[in-house]
Amino acid sequence: MKTAFLTIDWETPQSFLRDLRKNNVSFEILRHELMLSTHLLLDLFSEKNITATFFISFSEYKLYGKNFIEKLVKLISDSGHEIGLHTHPEMIYPEVIFLKDLDYDLKVDFVKQGVEFLSNITGKKVTSHRAGAYGISNECLGILEQNGILIDSSFYHGHVNCNLDFDESFKNKIFKNGNLIEVPVTTIHYKPKIHHRILNKIVHAKTDINSINMNYWDKIIESQSENSFINLFLHSYSLTNYSQSSISYRKENIDNFNKILDIMFKNKFKFKKLNNILNKKIIYLTLVLQTLKIFSYANIFKRVRKLF
Repeated sequence: MKTAFLTIDWETPQSFLRDLRKNNVSFEILRHELMLSTHLLLDLFSEKNITATFFISFSEYKLYGKNFIEKLVKLISDSGHEIGLHTHPEMIYPEVIFLKDLDYDLKVDFVKQGVEFLSNITGKKVTSHRAGAYGISNECLGILEQNGILIDSSFYHGHVNCNLDFDESFKNKIFKNGNLIEVPVTTIHYKPKIHHRILNKIVHAKTDINSINMNYWDKIIESQSENSFINLFLHSYSLTNYSQSSISYRKENIDNFNKILDIMFKNKFKFKKLNNILNKKIIYLTLVLQTLKIFSYANIFKRVRKLF
């Protein structure tokens, strides 16, 4: 079975927010953007009859108040989607952008605070996590486990912010690290433009509508073998336009995202939430396939590269 994990980093656009704060400009418009984008995504997923994992940047309650965040998170959860933890410490600790850079005790407190905050809203255990901007280290993994996290999706091979000690052989593979299951960000190497091909320059990209040229999605998806997976990535704001004075739908991205979903359906991908992995039968099958090298993403992506 081909599996698609649709994962959404639910947050305010971080660099844009920093600019507003730096210039002492109100960021109230971003409250409306978060509300608009949430409803847009939920409507789109409902129409397609798919469920997703939303990694919630819980610390944004510092910007918008707890009631605002609680209402939207409950709406997402009640719509059948998984609520995961997204760690952006900057909202609480302004000088620290990445989880990995917090002192140990602050890491523990921050993760615990996030898990409890989200669990109290949904009445369900929070079992998945993604570090903001992939800013994670090995030390963080133990802290996640201590707080009941069973699945991490922060490993982005080759990304400068990701300090996990997993080499290229782990890229695009689901694997266990102790008691923690790692579902990496799916990445590919390709040559999207003429000058890349002329100079033989390879671009490293994640499977995100804002990272990969639309002309290549057909080839990427169709190249996947049986028992493969794609971690399809999205930010909550990927489908909207925003400025200091207005927000609107980003029609081109909405159309492109719908096309990607349709291509995946055509290629018989089944959409799952990350916590579906906790089904013991799925874990066992995944590990057996990897052991037998049937679940070999390295070979899959070598074939993808040849296409370009």
